[in-house]
Amino acid sequence: MKGLALAMFLLLLPAVCAQNYIYGWVFDAPDGEDANGYEIIAYHPEVGMDDYVSDIIGPGGLSSAHNQYIIDCEALLNPCSIGDTLNVEVYPQNGHKAGPVQVTVSGWGIDFPANMTLQRVRPRPKMAYFPIEV
Repeated sequence: MKGLALAMFLLLLPAVCAQNYIYGWVFDAPDGEDANGYEIIAYHPEVGMDDYVSDIIGPGGLSSAHNQYIIDCEALLNPCSIGDTLNVEVYPQNGHKAGPVQVTVSGWGIDFPANMTLQRVRPRPKMAYFPIEV
């Protein structure tokens, strides 16, 4: 029943409003880290992360569904337009991240980027500093 309600929402969305939603899935990490509760962001790659919109993956976010998110890209300071390409990624937290993946705004009211899987981020090795004597 919940799936039917979601399908009806997705079909009627373009007729009801002018928003452009990005709807996607982030799967749990292979090491068992749960993707629910992580922040996911969308931004124009040309502008960078100075202008982004976000959601929380899972029940704590707009989707209210495990491992799913919904982002309204028109909430950007420079709102998305049909044909724009946006980056979507899980912002690095707790030693994990996902993406970025790209999605093109279609004008249908909802767009689906590629699914992502949370991955452990390897810390950068610390560089040793050796002064050069002259």
